[in-house]
Amino acid sequence: MENNINLVIDCRMVNNSGIGTYIEELLIFFLKDKKKSLKLITNKLSDDKIRKIVSDSGRKADIIFFKSMPFSLKEQYEYFTKLPKNAKIFIPHINIPFFVKKESLFITVHDVFHLANPEYYSKFAIFYFKFLFRMIKRNAHKIFTVSNFSKSEILRLVKVNPEKVEVIYNGYKQINKFDTTFVDPIIKQKMDDYEKVILFVGNVKPHKNLKFLVNVFNKLQRQDVLLLIVGKKDVFFINEKINNLENDNIFFTGFVNEDTLKYVYEKSSFLVLPSRYEGFGLPILEAMYFNKLIIASNIAVFKEIFENKINYFELDNETSLLNEINKLLLQNNYYKNYELFLKQFTWEISGEKHEKFLMR
Repeated sequence: MENNINLVIDCRMVNNSGIGTYIEELLIFFLKDKKKSLKLITNKLSDDKIRKIVSDSGRKADIIFFKSMPFSLKEQYEYFTKLPKNAKIFIPHINIPFFVKKESLFITVHDVFHLANPEYYSKFAIFYFKFLFRMIKRNAHKIFTVSNFSKSEILRLVKVNPEKVEVIYNGYKQINKFDTTFVDPIIKQKMDDYEKVILFVGNVKPHKNLKFLVNVFNKLQRQDVLLLIVGKKDVFFINEKINNLENDNIFFTGFVNEDTLKYVYEKSSFLVLPSRYEGFGLPILEAMYFNKLIIASNIAVFKEIFENKINYFELDNETSLLNEINKLLLQNNYYKNYELFLKQFTWEISGEKHEKFLMR
């Protein structure tokens, strides 16, 4: 291990669901080695959380405070003026700095949804995303991604050298028991009112296929079953025009704190993830940690990662999903042990693989 390597990590998206988990868990791993020289980019939305993670680790790290948000023009000015010249730069999303030496720049591309599904974006947004990916292709020394499926999509749509792309699977978050004091009382009461709870966790964006799930759930016509939708509301939510969320047995939580998230995983009956497109599928790993049964769409990335450990339905086939849900609703025992399977998906393993490139 080289002790004189400075590593800068852009942590501004630490509160952004899956990417946020990725940043937080890798940062916790890197902070374990007190010999590493870490500099962490924060802004007003992320600074408190990052400082707490650093404080909890018992060591110090330098903070580079940005006033800008990711993907803004101002961030390019701050990248140019505030980044140290002799450091490796790790950007955990596609908001690439334009003026960093190629040998110093490491980028994570979780998926290429923007390029694979341009119909969800304006012409200007697509132009900007294509420009970012051209910059990534030209300037990134190494591109990390989270599945072989995502790598194949990067090669197909960005046309990069395959040797530049490194697949490193995500890990699952080892979560301590929740503190009921901090569990949202409205959500807790809502779950207590129903015999069985079907759980959806994730950003509410079109590729998550939530509108499809709601339509299928309405066909169940089971007043003793709750569909609990956990995720931050998004502009896409409005564009999708998802109806029937006013039904008593469909409940949208919006953003939840960590104790509430633990609670809903623990107390739900099973998870349904009907995605059309994903880079990985972290909620499935999280549900496995809580020994929950899982139903997911039969897309390539889920089959790659989760193999035969979960139940699949045919993508966008309402009858297929309805049949799988009914099968699980007939069960009384929703416990399944994934302990051996989960051993290959730890943040320790992921951190060590990132470290091999970032700290040598």
